[in-house]
Amino acid sequence: MVNIQLTQEQWEQIKRDAEGTNLLTEEEIEKIARKLQTERNLPFVSEEKEFVVFVKIVRSLDHILYKNLPNEIYETIWDPNSGISEREKNRLVKSLTKYVNDKIDIPYLPEWSEKILIKGFLHLIANALLKGKSLENVMEEEIPE
Repeated sequence: MVNIQLTQEQWEQIKRDAEGTNLLTEEEIEKIARKLQTERNLPFVSEEKEFVVFVKIVRSLDHILYKNLPNEIYETIWDPNSGISEREKNRLVKSLTKYVNDKIDIPYLPEWSEKILIKGFLHLIANALLKGKSLENVMEEEIPE
C-alpha cells in the first residue's frame, strides 16, 4: 500500500469542506429548481410561490449531499472528464433517495410528492456525475419519474 501524506493545503481544504454548507451556487440552485418546477407541480400554490418552494427544497437537498457525499465525488458534477458509471449512478440514486428522504421532511408535501422531488433532484445530480457529463449538459435531459 502506498503511504500518502497530505499537504498543509490539502488539510486546509478538508477543513473548509467540513465547515461548508452547500456545493451548488445560487444560480445552479435556481436552474435546478426551475427544471424541477417545469417537470413537477405543486397545484396548491401560485407559480411564483411554487418556484420559491422548489429553491428552498433544492438548497436543503444540496446541503444534505454536501454533508454526506464526499466533495471529491460531488464536485465531479462540473467535470465531464471524470465521473461514475451508469451502474454506480443507479446504485447511488437508489441508496441516496431513501437516505435523503429519511433526512428531510417537507411538512406541506405528501410523502409520495416529497419522494418524487428528491428522486428528481438526485437523478439530475447523479446524471451530472456520469463520466462524460456535467451539470450544465444534463439540464436539458428529461427527469424520469
